[in-house]
Amino acid sequence: WVGHPTVTAWHPRFANSETIVAIYQNQIVGFGNLVDKELIDMLYIHKDFQRKGVGGRILQILETNACKSGSQKMFADVSITAVPLFESHGFDIIKEQYPIRAGVQLRNYKMIKVLT
Repeated sequence: WVGHPTVTAWHPRFANSETIVAIYQNQIVGFGNLVDKELIDMLYIHKDFQRKGVGGRILQILETNACKSGSQKMFADVSITAVPLFESHGFDIIKEQYPIRAGVQLRNYKMIKVLT
């Protein structure tokens, strides 16, 4: 999300994906999207709703929809703080990565889940 100052800047990413939005008391508390039926492009949860099942539920819905579309795998580039969530849902780390966003080097992990 770094370098995307407005939701409008995200529009092209949403236009070509399936997006799941979690709403609580008329407030968006999280969202995740699936590109090409297998890439989790974004999964973000409001800080006040982390570790409350929101991210896990979004992952479950994305996985169900990927399976229904015939996908045999799902993958994502996952931040270090989100690795436990993805691991708890059956994802495995393929490799550590060091992307640069807005001039800042980050560390993340390419993760994959084989769907059954």
